[in-house]
Amino acid sequence: MLKRILVALVVIAIAAFCVLYLVHNPFKASAPKEEAMNRGARTQFAYAELVKKEKARDNWDRELCGNEPARLTPILTMELEKAWLTDQPILFLGKVLDIRSEDSGSYRLMVDRDVFLTAALGRPVLSTDLQISVVCPKSMVETFIANNPDYLDANNGIGVIAKIDTIEPLEKSANSGPGLGAGKVGRGKALDLVCLRNR
Repeated sequence: MLKRILVALVVIAIAAFCVLYLVHNPFKASAPKEEAMNRGARTQFAYAELVKKEKARDNWDRELCGNEPARLTPILTMELEKAWLTDQPILFLGKVLDIRSEDSGSYRLMVDRDVFLTAALGRPVLSTDLQISVVCPKSMVETFIANNPDYLDANNGIGVIAKIDTIEPLEKSANSGPGLGAGKVGRGKALDLVCLRNR
């Protein structure tokens, strides 16, 4: 019963997001639409080039879903280990949760896989909360922020090419939303970053 309620809530939230998006966009002028389309195409091209350059796995989420549009069962740690703990880095798409100093030469970047952003980018919906916590050179983060001052805007996200070394349970905070199965966090090192502009 709880699973059905959670599935219904996820479906309703995605449907509401799509309806709001479709209702809102027809009222925009054509010039901003063209600019948004160009920006979206540039984003798709940028992260496709990033994946190619770093030889990253960008289909791990589709494999976990069996190429279905959603997975409502929990993702087990052993499944994520097969998907993430390989010789190849992964492409992780989401929203920045935090950036903190790690040591004098690096930051720790924490990114949450956001259901709305990933669905809008054509990625499958996963019921298990996934995050990454990766070390980045300070120069990489500072250059990224300088080139993308809008990276925290509601419609934007981040693509991180990361080499994941370990997977741990994700401790839920008191204000975390409902989810099926325990969340997971991958820890490792970021190799590159790209801003994802959804609109």
